[in-house]
Amino acid sequence: MGVGTHPPNQQPSITNILVGENIMAPVTRAPGFSRRKLRPCFYDLQMTNTNMSTDPEVVYREIQAILGTFYSGMPLSANCSVLERSYRIKFKRSLDYQCLGVRNLNELVDKMGKMVVKFQNLESKKEYVMSAPLVETRRNVYLKRDVQELFNRHCGEIKFDSFEDFYKEHVGYELDYHFYGLTDLDRLCEVLKDNLEVELDRSGEKVIKAVKCYNLRKRKHWMR
Repeated sequence: MGVGTHPPNQQPSITNILVGENIMAPVTRAPGFSRRKLRPCFYDLQMTNTNMSTDPEVVYREIQAILGTFYSGMPLSANCSVLERSYRIKFKRSLDYQCLGVRNLNELVDKMGKMVVKFQNLESKKEYVMSAPLVETRRNVYLKRDVQELFNRHCGEIKFDSFEDFYKEHVGYELDYHFYGLTDLDRLCEVLKDNLEVELDRSGEKVIKAVKCYNLRKRKHWMR
C-alpha cells in the first residue's frame, strides 16, 4: 500500500513509507565488516556482536526499526520486556543498556531525544514511545492533509469542542491521536502550530483557526 491512502482500520505499510526513504533501515553490520573465506571462530563472532551493540548510533537506528513495527506505539513498561524481547529476536543479541550509558528504557528514550516521540494514553495514564521518522511521515502524509481539507470545508474556523466530531464526519472515522504520536487535541494544535492557532471567541469559548485562512481574511478586512 502506498502512502496516499489511510484506511481507518488498516495499518499503512511501514516498508513503503519509511524503508524506501532509507531513514529506518536497520544496520546489521558494523562499519568495515567484510566476509571471510574461513569460518569465523566463536571469539570473532562475539567481538563483532559486541562492537555492533556498543555503537550508540547503530543501536538507536535498530531501536527505531523495532518501534516502527508498533502501530500505535510501544508501551514504556517498567520491566522493558517488550523492547528487549523484540530486540533479541530481530538482531540475535541482547540489548545492553549499560554499554549505552543508561540504566533502563526510560533513560534510553530520554537519551535518544528527537529520534523518538513519547505520548500518553489519557485513559490508562500509560506512556508510549514511537519512532520519530515514522510519526513525522504519518503527520505529513495524513494528518496535515485531513486537517487542511477539514478547515477548508468550515471556512477556516472550528470550535475546539466540535473538532473531533467534525473530523469524524469528514474522514469517516474517529481521530486516532496515538497513530500520530499525540496525546490529545491540545498537543495536535501545538504540533501543527504553523497551520493552526487556538483563540477564545467573544463568549470565551475556545476556537481553532487555520492560520492561512485567518490571515487571508484579516488582509481582506484591512484592504477595505
